[in-house]
Amino acid sequence: MDYRKPATTVDEQVALLKSRGMVCRDEALVRRWLVTVGYYRLSAYWLPYEIAPPDGQTRSKRFAPDTGFEAIVDVYTFSSSPASSATTARCMEVDRMSDAKVCAYCPVSLSLVTNRRRLCY
Repeated sequence: MDYRKPATTVDEQVALLKSRGMVCRDEALVRRWLVTVGYYRLSAYWLPYEIAPPDGQTRSKRFAPDTGFEAIVDVYTFSSSPASSATTARCMEVDRMSDAKVCAYCPVSLSLVTNRRRLCY
């Protein structure tokens, strides 16, 4: 397959977010989240913070003024926390296993993509 979109490093991802208007007060925090959780997983959580796209486009890829990366982390963290006290211990355990899988998978896939320029899902 011919993929036209090149892999990006974490530094390039940070620069891309900033060029689109994301406020990155603590770049070390941004890098840590991009390495452990991943750009594309987090992108679902920043979609509501994007400004409305022009007619005929699906996304603007520009953030509303003063959109901080910390807000995205807060939304991600909130959405992965137990919804209520009625959540069973088993569901909580599955959530923790999922978090561990994401934290193990992202650095490995990032390394494969950026160091070897191979597509990795």
